[in-house]
Amino acid sequence: MNIRASNSVLVSLLFMVSCSVASDLDSKVWLEKHLSKSEELYCWIESDDDYFFVSRDKAWEVGKVKTGYLIKVSSNSDAPLGYTAGWRFQDSNGGYVETQQSPSPISGGYLIVEDDTYSEQVEYHYLHLRSVTELTMTMELGKFDGSKKATEKPKTEEVGICKVKIVAKAGLEGGGDG
Repeated sequence: MNIRASNSVLVSLLFMVSCSVASDLDSKVWLEKHLSKSEELYCWIESDDDYFFVSRDKAWEVGKVKTGYLIKVSSNSDAPLGYTAGWRFQDSNGGYVETQQSPSPISGGYLIVEDDTYSEQVEYHYLHLRSVTELTMTMELGKFDGSKKATEKPKTEEVGICKVKIVAKAGLEGGGDG
């Protein structure tokens, strides 16, 4: 399985670098903060208290997409959660289309909203799209109780993001179903 996962230890290190505090979470404002006027939003998913998006600017090279997530990792009444998060990009036959190039981070850290803490990550991904006609983007998300042993396997779930049609030489066609 070709999944690039964020390591919860790495995310913990990001806390020291980037942490912002807000009085109320407006997920649409968070999303707009990470999109430029020239980008087209392909997918926006709200799943429980977690948020995911995929976008693309037609000016970017073919195969470059922006992804982002905002994952709730704790609240005042809960033990802190550890998590793993990995994007999966597949063609219509289920084949993986990621290149060997690692994702390029744009921003990441923690967002504290009242009693809740969210982990955020926004990055560029690079995909092989030359012969792809349909692209399916999925997030595999695993959460585990941070107070338990580190060897405990997280409960994972697939969060279906969307499918978009590919237009030859023009990149992605909008209107993903997500």
